[in-house]
Amino acid sequence: MENNMLNQHPADIAEQLTALNVKERNIAFYSLLNDDKVEVFSYFEPDIQYEIVKSLTDEDLAEVLNNLDPDDRTELFENFPDQLIKHSINLLNPEERATALNLIGYKEDSIARLMTPNYIQVKEHYTVKQVLAHIKKYGKKAETLTYIFIVDGKNRLIDDLKIGEILLADEDTKVEDLIDHNFV
Repeated sequence: MENNMLNQHPADIAEQLTALNVKERNIAFYSLLNDDKVEVFSYFEPDIQYEIVKSLTDEDLAEVLNNLDPDDRTELFENFPDQLIKHSINLLNPEERATALNLIGYKEDSIARLMTPNYIQVKEHYTVKQVLAHIKKYGKKAETLTYIFIVDGKNRLIDDLKIGEILLADEDTKVEDLIDHNFV
């Protein structure tokens, strides 16, 4: 990076880097000091931010995300696909993670706090037969089938069940008869 950029306002640096091709921009961005990266990053348009995020190592991404203003980070996450949001939030320190989860609208008791977009959720009034049909329909998209998550009408987590409990239960048994409202 040219020395004349070092004394410029972060918005001006971002503008100059935006004019570069992707490879040159990423190299120039990597060459910035960590504090400068955070400042410059916040001035990029969302599509440029996304390109840079995809090119960063987890360590560099964690540095940028942990130091971004929470409002800027929330705006950034709004442009990310679900998998990248999950990955990015897991890079945050605990305090910043809690702030990010609140700002992106995941209530403390919501299933979304698990931060995987690919899980099986059912309602407590389902029968085991309905749960198994639901698993067959949506299970291939699930990240895990170890647990089935039971949610209320507002998609708030009310319990979880190990898949073994479902498999061993009679098909006419209702989920509400299997749950104990005790979950981590």
